[in-house]
Amino acid sequence: MNMIDIFSKDTTTYNAWTYEYEKCYYGDFTGSAILDIGGDMGSSAVWFVQRGAKKVIVFEKDEKYYPLWEELRHAIGEIADKIEYRKEEATTDKIKDIEYDVLKVDCEGCEMDIINEDILKSKKWMIAVHTFVNGWEKLEEKLIKYGGKKVFDNGGERMYRNI
Repeated sequence: MNMIDIFSKDTTTYNAWTYEYEKCYYGDFTGSAILDIGGDMGSSAVWFVQRGAKKVIVFEKDEKYYPLWEELRHAIGEIADKIEYRKEEATTDKIKDIEYDVLKVDCEGCEMDIINEDILKSKKWMIAVHTFVNGWEKLEEKLIKYGGKKVFDNGGERMYRNI
């Protein structure tokens, strides 16, 4: 199933997400386990599965996305079997024992509490920095220090990745 089929009710949303995903989440994820923090309705999880991910573990704390995930889950069929959608906020304690190959963080502020030097040194990652969050400059410096390259910047959100 193609992403356009999933979002055919709202092509504006599809076009906006596709543009951002192509800029930020490009690559071949064949055989990878992805930890997706800030996974909205599961759209980025579907994107990763369509690019070869064997499993995506999603954390989403915003309840407005839960009914949308349920609708999407039914629409995508077998793709949903590769997505574990957790309706909760990601914390360091909740993610510390999860095995994953690639970390994607776009959680509108929680990145400040989750990102530590161990993650930045040992994992492949894609991390959004939100300029409305206090201390974002220090996080941005840390991402650059650990090999992050800025791949997207719309003024309020900047995406860095080390892969």
